[in-house]
Amino acid sequence: MPIIVPTGAEFDAAISGINNVLVQHTSGINNLITIISEQGVRISGLVFELNSIKSRVSAIEAISGKVPIHIHTSGSAPVSGAGFTETFSTSYVLADGQTSPDGRWKSIWNGGGRNECISGVMRLLPKVSTAANGLETHSCLVLSTQKFGNFQLDVDMKTTKQLRLNYPPKNWETAWIGWRYFDSIHHYYFTLKRSGCELGKKDNVEGDSSLEKQLFIRTLGAPSVTIGSFQHITITMIDFKITVSVNGVKIMDLIDVPKNAPKMSNGSVWLYCEDSLAEFDNVKISPL
Repeated sequence: MPIIVPTGAEFDAAISGINNVLVQHTSGINNLITIISEQGVRISGLVFELNSIKSRVSAIEAISGKVPIHIHTSGSAPVSGAGFTETFSTSYVLADGQTSPDGRWKSIWNGGGRNECISGVMRLLPKVSTAANGLETHSCLVLSTQKFGNFQLDVDMKTTKQLRLNYPPKNWETAWIGWRYFDSIHHYYFTLKRSGCELGKKDNVEGDSSLEKQLFIRTLGAPSVTIGSFQHITITMIDFKITVSVNGVKIMDLIDVPKNAPKMSNGSVWLYCEDSLAEFDNVKISPL
């Protein structure tokens, strides 16, 4: 596949991203230039910039245990399977660790409640939090068994209701849609909150296993969640260019610069809720 090179502001962002990655992982630049040449890509400006970066990062050597640099071409990020459309027409209940009868979904945890396909939707219903101090919390997580790199994801997502009792429901206690779930500390997500919406990730550097390092990529004051109604979400991911649309209106279009590119480049689609009853329907994943 040909390498897609951004222009203008996107080119500058890409080069900035390369600089940032090189600061942490200085090995791999020679291999990158070789790969570009072998593929017959004549991009003199990019090669010149890469060599300039190389000259500014002295003594580039292979460092044992470091993560190599990866530049992903359109359609080349690793995937498993060819995508699918899911209407949740078959009823089932998933225990923690159980895979759906069609093999498409795996329940990671149900938060003391139920992860189930019922009435034509995937319903996530955790245990109700009742602590008066607001510190108790319960959530549900379901992953696709297929992994995706570059794709368009469409989903109807509904926060049926917030469940917390004896303490005001929190802003983010709604339905979430996520993608490129490599593990619990490497993934992307989008959620509609009561006060707006949020695109974020967990993107720990290699060797850092801390769980609570949630990063906010972009937050907006609108659109927000409509409790009790489905809202259609479209996510397009090409390399690290992310676009987000809600009900057919594009609200975000940006390039992320990951800290750990290899572990942020592909993974499962994930359905999630926290202290809320969430429903998902009409999931369509189209690899790009």
